[in-house]
Amino acid sequence: MRSVAWQDRYGTHTALVAAEPWLADALARDLPNASTKPADPSAEHQAIVATRDQLEPVPNATLRQARLAVLLDSTTPERLRATQAFAGRRAGRLVVVPTLDTLVAAEHTFLLLLATVRRLLPAYSELVAGSRRRDIASRPTDRGPSTPNWVGMAEPGWLWGRTLGILGLGRVGEAVAVRAVAFGMRVIYHDLVARQDVELRYGAERRRFDQLLRESDIVTLHLPLTGDTNRIIDAPELALMKPGAILVNTADGRLIDEGALIRALRLDAIDGAGLDVFAYEPLAADSPLLGFDNVVLTPHIAGVSTATSRDHLAAGAVAALNALADHKG
Repeated sequence: MRSVAWQDRYGTHTALVAAEPWLADALARDLPNASTKPADPSAEHQAIVATRDQLEPVPNATLRQARLAVLLDSTTPERLRATQAFAGRRAGRLVVVPTLDTLVAAEHTFLLLLATVRRLLPAYSELVAGSRRRDIASRPTDRGPSTPNWVGMAEPGWLWGRTLGILGLGRVGEAVAVRAVAFGMRVIYHDLVARQDVELRYGAERRRFDQLLRESDIVTLHLPLTGDTNRIIDAPELALMKPGAILVNTADGRLIDEGALIRALRLDAIDGAGLDVFAYEPLAADSPLLGFDNVVLTPHIAGVSTATSRDHLAAGAVAALNALADHKG
């Protein structure tokens, strides 16, 4: 552990940094008049900054006396411990900064989800082709100059009121749940561990694996690849899904049997898919997945580099520490 001291117009401040050395160095670089030194975890500090799984060695007494705790990419138990330490203290403040990887993966999940549901690629293709057809005249309507859906494509779907099934309610799965609730979606999930905190916060409901597949309008995968999850979505699982369902994967391409998915798409057994990851990468130029207009594909870009993610976490911690003087103990 390291201690970071810095000075601003309010005086000198100190923070105990429970993390690898890169974080203390980054904080010292961006805070005013800062310096670092080895830390005594039992000494008094105004702030605690901890990365994932690094809060445990910090003594309870040290955490309780701090005015600020900044948890970067924290676990649920770590957040709970900090919350309990500050319980009943008007000046105690907790700031949680998620990793940029988590945020970007959740955003990209919704990019694929929306592009598939709203039929973005067919709409664009029809617009480009339609704008060159001589039989489509530009003319006003009785409602004014607007001409809704002038290419005559099938009406796209929507998200409000639809059921989103999340396979794997870890950090990314939870971030997806947050965004789904904002879109007015119903959230169900399957995970080996019940996430009562997410259930209470967002109204998510836990389901068996087969139940989730049957109920979901959209199934999104956020599982690690293990012996048990390899090809967790195969022909039997696809057969359980609704004919109008959509499958989204930003986790690992090997979670899905691509051959089974291609057959299901050809038979219209499901309504579409949004994929950022594949069983073999780069995706082959002759992959049948490239031939579907109800499949949205991206080249494994639902993530960021380690350096970018670290910069994001450090910036979040610096912002919280710079505001420390506004929360006097």
